[in-house]
Amino acid sequence: MILHNIKFGNKENHTLAIPTLEGAEFVEIGDIVHCKADANYCNIHLTTGEKLVVSKPLKHFSDLLSDRDFIRVHQSHLINTTFIRSYRKGSAGSLILKDSTIIPISKSYKSNLHDFMTGA
Repeated sequence: MILHNIKFGNKENHTLAIPTLEGAEFVEIGDIVHCKADANYCNIHLTTGEKLVVSKPLKHFSDLLSDRDFIRVHQSHLINTTFIRSYRKGSAGSLILKDSTIIPISKSYKSNLHDFMTGA
């Protein structure tokens, strides 16, 4: 399946080809910690600490990765659930990732987290 400049294979494919100014970066899906929206760009944060800036909106990655242990918890945040360390209560709450990144949870996306936590 080709979605604009991102080539994504079948469910057994564990690599994304992410377009960059120089060409493409091939990234293991399991190495993506979280993705953060930045207007019409998306910052992809990797386990190496590297950040890739891609000229695609977060929705593209949300659509690609929603069946791959990723959940949208905020208008600006898509996270890999394997990197969640803890949940903090609050008006909508926040997640602490294993790399100590704090991700806010919006009220409109809190049900996604609830479904993940309850296995729904």
